[in-house]
Amino acid sequence: MSIYRNDPVIRCIGSLIAIGFFAMGAYAIMGPTSDLPELNQDRAFWFGITCLIASAFALVLSWVIKDVRGVWCAPPRRDIFGD
Repeated sequence: MSIYRNDPVIRCIGSLIAIGFFAMGAYAIMGPTSDLPELNQDRAFWFGITCLIASAFALVLSWVIKDVRGVWCAPPRRDIFGD
């Protein structure tokens, strides 16, 4: 598995998204207090697990896929002359 370094801006933005998913997942797992009903604590825990899995996929896919524009969509190029 190789790490590609083309399109560094898009790859770094993908890594930042992965860090955001990780932070949200960690907070969802460790954040709920015992004041919440058990059902809500369970939902927060599994939401946190889902976010951690998404963060792992986002981080790995941001660096090991050759054409990253297929994963993280870049805006289409605009034709400034209207041709």
